[in-house]
Amino acid sequence: MASFPRYLYEYPNMDSSFPFYMKEQQPSRITLHRHDFLELSLVTEGTGTELINGTPHVLKPGTLAFLLPHQLHELVSNPADPLRMYVCNFDMSLLAGEHEADWGGQAFLSAQSTANRPYVEASPADLERLRGIFATLFEEYNNRNPWRNWLIKAKLIEALTLLERIREGNAERESAVSTTAAQDNLHASIWPILQYVHQNYREPLSLSGLAEHFHFHPSHLSESIKQHLGQTFTAFLQELRIRHACGLLASTDLPVTSVALEVGFGSYQTFCRLFRKLKRAAPADYRKMMHKQRSASVTDAQPD
Repeated sequence: MASFPRYLYEYPNMDSSFPFYMKEQQPSRITLHRHDFLELSLVTEGTGTELINGTPHVLKPGTLAFLLPHQLHELVSNPADPLRMYVCNFDMSLLAGEHEADWGGQAFLSAQSTANRPYVEASPADLERLRGIFATLFEEYNNRNPWRNWLIKAKLIEALTLLERIREGNAERESAVSTTAAQDNLHASIWPILQYVHQNYREPLSLSGLAEHFHFHPSHLSESIKQHLGQTFTAFLQELRIRHACGLLASTDLPVTSVALEVGFGSYQTFCRLFRKLKRAAPADYRKMMHKQRSASVTDAQPD
């Protein structure tokens, strides 16, 4: 019988003034799931395989992953070489609150939504630095030292900065995030809206409704979104829904009609038409293709 992947919407401290949770774990297997909060993880020992939105990759010491809300993922540890990893769960507000635009938190999250893959492989030198960062995070999280939350947030930002530097390289990254004051103001005003869409795209959303909710004129909001994303609000919303649908098709056996409803489409015909337009394949054909690729890739991705 078809079943939805687990949907996790709670974690310790989520309703506190500092919504951050951290653990060190040795998982043997974590079944397919998704959540509406952010997750940062670092593998420190062992090997295994993780699938994110149906695409597998090897887990090994130095694998650093940062997952946005609603990304489907699961992992399996190698019994002969068990995984040990740090996992941090936290709310978007720690990076994208109203005061975070000045240091780039909103721009950082915006960049993550277009990254080719949500993980990097750290070099031995970077891994040692990351071990120190996460060890400090874990120590501070489990104690109640003065200014604890400040240090946790500082180390969290340090880890995320290192992730981006590994991914892009210092020169490219510095060039990509250098913005004018006008662009900074745009990030500050638009990101709360994009964050809201990321968290609620499965619900009925409209440009006029968002404009009213966030006190924008509809035409101004439409132009601002297009300037920020390079695409219209409708195209942005459709891509989010289709991306989620791709993960469900690749990772579950849910009927295509259920997938369409789950990701926010009220019309099955509209879903199929847009899916074919964006992915150049019908949903059922895409599922077959991904299952075939997954079978081949899982074999190739097994640790030596």
